[in-house]
Amino acid sequence: MNERANTYDDAVIGSSPMMLLVALELANKGRRVCLIDRSESLGGAWETVSIADAVAVEGACHLIEVFPGVYEYLEKASGASFVELDEQPIRIHRSGIHVGYHNRLMLMMSGFRLLAGYTLFSGIRFIQPLRYRDAHLNYKNKLKSFIAHQTPGLFRKARKMKGPEHGFVDFMNRLVGRCMDAGVALRKLDVESVTRSQPGWTLAGRHPADNLVADRVHCTTSTNLTRISEREYSATPRESINRAAVLTRVLRTNVNQSQTYVSFWKDQHITRIARIDSASDSKHLQFLVELRTPSVLQLQNFESIIRKKVCKAKIARDPNLIEVIGSVNCVATRNTDQLPAGEISPGFHGYYSMGNLAAGIASWLKHRETHATYQESAAPDDCVEHHRSAAA
Repeated sequence: MNERANTYDDAVIGSSPMMLLVALELANKGRRVCLIDRSESLGGAWETVSIADAVAVEGACHLIEVFPGVYEYLEKASGASFVELDEQPIRIHRSGIHVGYHNRLMLMMSGFRLLAGYTLFSGIRFIQPLRYRDAHLNYKNKLKSFIAHQTPGLFRKARKMKGPEHGFVDFMNRLVGRCMDAGVALRKLDVESVTRSQPGWTLAGRHPADNLVADRVHCTTSTNLTRISEREYSATPRESINRAAVLTRVLRTNVNQSQTYVSFWKDQHITRIARIDSASDSKHLQFLVELRTPSVLQLQNFESIIRKKVCKAKIARDPNLIEVIGSVNCVATRNTDQLPAGEISPGFHGYYSMGNLAAGIASWLKHRETHATYQESAAPDDCVEHHRSAAA
């Protein structure tokens, strides 16, 4: 193992849960791993933010869907317990109709939409291949994942969704802690290019002093890196999305249904509501409301809108007893697949993500033999158990 500074066995680009899991797997095999992110805070879209009186919450509403082996794997990797959600997630149409998240009709509509998108972009990409390449790859990956993992739900009773017993903030803290305990190094670096060098890959930022070298590189398929050749990848500008979320608090005596996750379909103001479990507050339930755009915060009656949406989700009875605690703004990058999954170049590996952690992990577990993390002798479960013993 090369002990020189800025030289590693593996460089993992991005700190989303998917890449934290990859870094942990590699480090548990005894490899020297560097986790790279352009931001000071870890987690990507799953980062923890502070609202109002330093209340730590996730910056967006999250849901880990039902995919084979995912909950079990996450429990072993993070050490967090996953329990069945007491209220299963729902979708709400703008007409007010409530539909179960894994309703067969919704699954059929999702499959049809993905098939239509894939068919459309398969045709027009031949007219303008560079412009529509990412969209075509995006629909292709999503359709493959849907066929492999979600079509069985059309023919059998859907399993209940689960979530971390103590919330996503606790889950992320545990996962980051496991990575630190395993010896994963952290580097803040905005990667501008990745080029094949001797003996490995050179990851370059704006300043040469920030460059590092790794034998192998790992990133999600929705990275901002574009493949120039087998030996060169270059960062391309990505569309930024301004997001905002509002934290609300509802008296337990005013709770109608303690919904865990509500997705609003075609609503002009909000996209999702998620319950933020807090064992320290016995009188209230907290709900994070993710807005369609930050401009909603500028509306004169935005607090009234938030209260009405919480009631529309059948969470609360009386909108006047819903307290708006505070809001947070953040900037995200629009997810579009730039790269395929698997070994793209010798020593350069892509991991399917596309904003769906469960789909990414399921794809990873199913095709683990194509990834460098599984080409060592130790199995993933053995690595986790070894890490637990070492930590003890």
